[in-house]
Amino acid sequence: MLVERADKDVELFSGTSVPYYSDEHIDDLLRRLDELDRWRKRYRRGTDARATCTRMIQRLRVELRHVRSKLHPVE
Repeated sequence: MLVERADKDVELFSGTSVPYYSDEHIDDLLRRLDELDRWRKRYRRGTDARATCTRMIQRLRVELRHVRSKLHPVE
């Protein structure tokens, strides 16, 4: 069972730790998505490398939606 705590920290790409639902966390996820999208565009469709990038992008989008939903719950 996954238990979420408000005091949970995440490590950013830069190596610093910030609170899980912070603006810095969201900005880091957005930067990672942009970077992965640039990498994905370098590979031709149908290649394993492009598929791997696509899966990573999908996973980060899920994470981003989760974080945003906790900050701004839909009523």
